Amino acid sequence: MTAEDDLASARRRLSAVPWVVILFCWPATLLGWYFITLVADPSWWRDRFLLHYLTAMMAVDSIGCLGALQFWTRHARAMRGDPSRASLEQARRVWVELLALPERTAALLVGLILLTLAPGTVILLTRATVELVGIGYAGAAMAAACELTVLVPVVQHLVIPTLRRLKAAHPSLGLRDDGARPGPIRTYFAFGLVAISAVSIALVATLIESRTATAPRYHFPEGPAVALAIVCIGSMSAGIALHLYSAVLVPLTRLASAMRRFSTEEVGVRVGLLHVGEVGLLCEHFDEMAAALEQSRARLAEREALLRHAQRFEVMGTVTATFAHEVANPLTCVALSLEVVDAEVGALTAPEPPPPTEATHSLTTCREALADALSATQQMQLLLRDMRTFSRREGDVHLACNAAAMLDGALRLASGELRKHQAEVVREYDDCPPVLGTPHKLSQVLLNLVLNAVQALVAGRKARVGVAVRPLGDRVEIAITDNGHGIAPEHRQRVFDAFFTTKPEGVGTGLGLFVSKKIVTEHGGELAFDTEVGVGTTFRIVLPVAPPSTPSAAPVS
Repeated sequence: MTAEDDLASARRRLSAVPWVVILFCWPATLLGWYFITLVADPSWWRDRFLLHYLTAMMAVDSIGCLGALQFWTRHARAMRGDPSRASLEQARRVWVELLALPERTAALLVGLILLTLAPGTVILLTRATVELVGIGYAGAAMAAACELTVLVPVVQHLVIPTLRRLKAAHPSLGLRDDGARPGPIRTYFAFGLVAISAVSIALVATLIESRTATAPRYHFPEGPAVALAIVCIGSMSAGIALHLYSAVLVPLTRLASAMRRFSTEEVGVRVGLLHVGEVGLLCEHFDEMAAALEQSRARLAEREALLRHAQRFEVMGTVTATFAHEVANPLTCVALSLEVVDAEVGALTAPEPPPPTEATHSLTTCREALADALSATQQMQLLLRDMRTFSRREGDVHLACNAAAMLDGALRLASGELRKHQAEVVREYDDCPPVLGTPHKLSQVLLNLVLNAVQALVAGRKARVGVAVRPLGDRVEIAITDNGHGIAPEHRQRVFDAFFTTKPEGVGTGLGLFVSKKIVTEHGGELAFDTEVGVGTTFRIVLPVAPPSTPSAAPVS
């Protein structure tokens, strides 16, 4: 159904409210009078007065219903078009008006029934038949209970679509606003159950009296009376069942579905107005809770981003301490090579050219020096590229990344730490497809794990760090192994907790593995470890393979 069809349906239902109430008032009038005729002299009620009076009262009921409902829905009728285009002030007036409409129609129905019975009451009292008045009003009460039990859920069903559109267009509208007093569901069910119990008791008591009394005070047709009472009880039961289904069962089912979607961290889950009363208040509280939790999630995401950024700076601080040394050696090589080239070129361009043999030797020396300078320059380019790949923030664009190349970059950035511990690096790279991920985030994870492996090495033992890349079906496994001290059993449950660390003060903040776990999980992968105290630890990352159409991560230049 389109939005236009939904709007048209809501308008039709709202415009049908007066006619529904009129249709309910007519049977109430007839039932009230019929109960009086059951205990009165039938011949006295068969004249034309009854027909004329009932016809007149039905006309009065209809005019009264139309007039009252036109007045009670004046703001709703004045709001033409889509409720979303109405101002908040106008929408609030319609909101309060429609929420009170079921209770007002119930009061209207009771008032019209009393108005219909008033002349009969006067006539019966003038004839000194007070007991007949009581019996007549008991019958009218039965009819009113039957009508009200069905009328209230029907009217609510007709106005709910418009209320939902108002709530969707103006979320600030609430059932707890000033003047908005929807009828409690518990009051309706209490009224319905009391009415059914009273009618049942009255029916049973009347049947007992009619069958046990030797001289019943009033004679009335037992069959029609019993049938009428059963119809009343059935109608009230149907009204209660309808209200239970539409006001409780269906809204709670939808609310449970929304709660399941919200529990999966789906963003923007709101239930809106499913019904009024206690269920409506429950929905409002859920929407408020959902909004508050989403704000908390947003703040938590911001804090996690800050933690990742802080951990990034922590790693960069560790790497930068040795980065200058790693760049200084190639740069020294370049400088020396250029000095050699300068000297040889100076000799070749002297006023007295050297002999051909010496010139050839000078050119060969220049070529070797330039080759050394080129190699050193390429080494610096790789280091700078790895550093820029690690430090830059490209957003969360997922690309096809070469796992082996990223591992080599992490090893180059950690080369100073590896050299400090005199660690042997063992590479085992199988032929694997590229993985799907964000290059700078995955580089951060790999560098964290490499540095953790280096810092876990034990002095006095030949240090070894192993890195491996292996295919696992539609996934790729990256393993980083050390032969360090391992992880103690009492610490294994907290390895991925934020700020948990067993390193000495000043060596780490306990964010590396926490951030790494978060990043790998966001990439649809898994991060786990195997460890044995005194033998070493292996961290394994399993990442999904990039689809063939995924763009490749270009090296940072």
